[in-house]
Amino acid sequence: MRLVPFALALLAAASASAQSPATPKEPGASEPWQQGMPLMSGDRWARLLIDVDAKGRPLKCRIAATNLSDSMRFYACRAMLRDWRVQPIVRNGVAVPGTVERTLMMPGPARRRLEAKARKRWLAEHPEAR
Repeated sequence: MRLVPFALALLAAASASAQSPATPKEPGASEPWQQGMPLMSGDRWARLLIDVDAKGRPLKCRIAATNLSDSMRFYACRAMLRDWRVQPIVRNGVAVPGTVERTLMMPGPARRRLEAKARKRWLAEHPEAR
């Protein structure tokens, strides 16, 4: 049952990104209207340390810091281990195993409202981005 809020948060984030401007951007990069927004009450986040092999596939996930519940921690790491990939870590021209750090952010209701207003304002100021 605790998986449902996690899935809803991911769905909300996906639908918000589906409505973003058509300009290509780096995966994981913030939208222009999200720049500088502070952490807000209701936001859920986790700083993940992920061990990867020489091909960039995840091997192990650890949570360095978070405000997620215990069950949400399990699902956050499980999702990263199952569906996530990264460019291999290259040292001296050779791909090597290593550890990467990523941040998982699930916006709360206050952030979603603020982002919706900021997006509307930003798109009004930048009509070429539509």
